[in-house]
Amino acid sequence: MDPKLEKTLDQIATDVATALGERLHSLVVYGSAVTGEYQPGRSDLNLLFLLDRVDAAALEALVGPLARFRKKVPLSPLLLDRDDLARSQDSFPLEFLDLRLNHRLLRGEDPTSIIHVDGDALRLQCEREARGKVILLQQEFLLAGANRANRERLLRASIKPVLAILRAMLYLSGQEEPPRPAAEVMTAFEAIASLKLDHCRRALDFRAKPPRLAPPEMAALFAGYIAELKDLSRWIDRWEPRK
Repeated sequence: MDPKLEKTLDQIATDVATALGERLHSLVVYGSAVTGEYQPGRSDLNLLFLLDRVDAAALEALVGPLARFRKKVPLSPLLLDRDDLARSQDSFPLEFLDLRLNHRLLRGEDPTSIIHVDGDALRLQCEREARGKVILLQQEFLLAGANRANRERLLRASIKPVLAILRAMLYLSGQEEPPRPAAEVMTAFEAIASLKLDHCRRALDFRAKPPRLAPPEMAALFAGYIAELKDLSRWIDRWEPRK
C-alpha cells in the first residue's frame, strides 16, 4: 500500500478511536485500497465503522474526524451496528462477500468473522447486477454523448462492480480466496467460464492513463464490453454449483 495512504489510514483510525472511544467496535478499510487497485484522487476510500449503535451522537462524533480528511481523499463511510451486520447479509451478499474477501482491520475486532454468504442469494444478485449493468451502460453511453471525458469516466467507473461480480462467481465456483489483482481475476474467470473478456480488459486501461481512442473505436469498445456483460449474465443464469 502507498505510504501516503498508510499514513492517512493511521491518522483516521487514531482520530476516530479517540472520538468514539468504546463505542467503536471495529474499523475496517476494504475495497480497492486492499486489492491494490486504488487510484489516488479517483478511488473512494471505503471504511466500515462497526459501532455499539448508530445514533445521532455517533454521527456527530464522526463529523469532525472525517471532515479533516475529505480534502485529501474521497471517503465512503459505512456505519453499522452488530444487528445491522447480522441482518443485512442476505440482502447484500455481493457487497458483504467483497468486504470479507478484501479487507484490512485498522482497529478493534475483525467483524468479517461473522459474515456468512448465502450462495443462492449471491448468485441471484450477481445475475441481477450483471443484467442491470448492461442496461445502465447502454443508457449512460447515450447520455454521455460524444464527449470523450464522459465516456472515459463511464468506463472507469463501470469496471469495479464487474470485478466484484467475477470474484463472487469464482468464490461460488470453489475458489474460497479469489485473486485480488483485476487482471488475475479476469484470467481466472475466463478459465472456469470459457468466456473471453477482452473488452473488459480494455476497460481496465481507463482507470489509470486512458488510451486515446477515436469515436468509432470508443463506440466499438462499448459495444464489445456490453456484449461480454450480456454473455456474463447468461452464464450466471445457467450456473449451477458443483455436485
